[in-house]
Amino acid sequence: MLVLLAAVIGAGGYFYKKFEQPSSGAVGAKSNAGGSAKGPRRELGPVPVVTAGVVRQDLPVVYSSIGRAEAPQTVALRSRVDGVIQAVRFTPGQPVRKGDLLVELDSRQIQAQLNQAKGNLARDQANLVKTRADLARYTDLAARKFVAASAVDAYKAAVQAAEATVDFDRAGVEYAQVQLEHTKIRAPMDGVIGALQVFPGSNVKANDTLIVTVNQLRPIYVNFSVPQAQLPGLRELAAKGPVEISAVAKDSDQQSRSGKLIFIDNAIDASTGTITIKAQFDNADLGWTPGQFVNVSLVSKVISDALTAPVEAVQMGPSGNFVFVVSEGKAQMRPIKSFVIAGNHVVLGDEFRPGEKLVIDGQMRLTPGAAVRERQSAASSPQPGPGGKSVKPALGAEGKSRSSQRADGARTGKDPG
Repeated sequence: MLVLLAAVIGAGGYFYKKFEQPSSGAVGAKSNAGGSAKGPRRELGPVPVVTAGVVRQDLPVVYSSIGRAEAPQTVALRSRVDGVIQAVRFTPGQPVRKGDLLVELDSRQIQAQLNQAKGNLARDQANLVKTRADLARYTDLAARKFVAASAVDAYKAAVQAAEATVDFDRAGVEYAQVQLEHTKIRAPMDGVIGALQVFPGSNVKANDTLIVTVNQLRPIYVNFSVPQAQLPGLRELAAKGPVEISAVAKDSDQQSRSGKLIFIDNAIDASTGTITIKAQFDNADLGWTPGQFVNVSLVSKVISDALTAPVEAVQMGPSGNFVFVVSEGKAQMRPIKSFVIAGNHVVLGDEFRPGEKLVIDGQMRLTPGAAVRERQSAASSPQPGPGGKSVKPALGAEGKSRSSQRADGARTGKDPG
């Protein structure tokens, strides 16, 4: 068995030397060949980036906020006379026009009072005719010395008393007529009528019982607040002409509507540092309702003749803020001395020139002097703003985009929004 074991070991060693050693050499050679094949690292191609040009333009700063619609006029209708509701002439929620008959009260008692006042007037007018005739007769007799002059004076006083009584009766007739008119309650303005609070047969008290409420909806107001920092620029724009305001109903698919600024409050709320503003909108289709929330946008100021670029171009570095400028196919890093963020745009300093291309996407793969390939060029040309000017609006501080919020920490200047 020992001899057999030695023979097996010897045969194994023979075959190992014959087959395994050349194979190992081949593997080593292959490994060396592979190492030499890799050689030095290959150079990568140009970095794909997106650029946008520096543009000189008037940049309106657009402030965005949430406002609430309110009716210019709200009238709570109450009866001006005591009575019982006889008929209701409207459907709750319907539009009404000024003068439309809404509610009728039982008018029989007031009608009787009017008839009585007219009767008293007729009686006293007849008495006035008689006293005037007596005065004329006694005046003639006095002229002929048939009666004393004092008798004429008495008839003159009787005529004056009769005239006063007639005037009093006329006032009574007019009062009764007014009271009779108050038994018919009419719409005080164009608007939309609300829910009926009382029903036919109900007894109402003068100036006490609420019958129904009418809201004016055409036009409609939107009430919102802006920070006090926006006030100087807003007053400057208002002094030049109407300030246009756009708004859209919150959480709806309605189209944006255009209105105008009509009111700036005369005091700033000390607790919030904001001032109340009102805008007027036509609301011709009655699409907005008092109390409804709307998203409001308005130009709060205009930065004139500014060098602008998308805010995505600004980057943060160990030595401060910088941008990548593309020139002759290469990206060069340029520090920024100072800048101002205006919503989606950044207002640059005089170290930049109009037309220079700044990288706004792809900066993570760039190094100074790296070759670049523009995937596309972002449009940064001016767009018509809310005021109709050929300018590109920028959102204010409260309405900034996600990109501007991302770069907000990098700013060194003051946000005009």
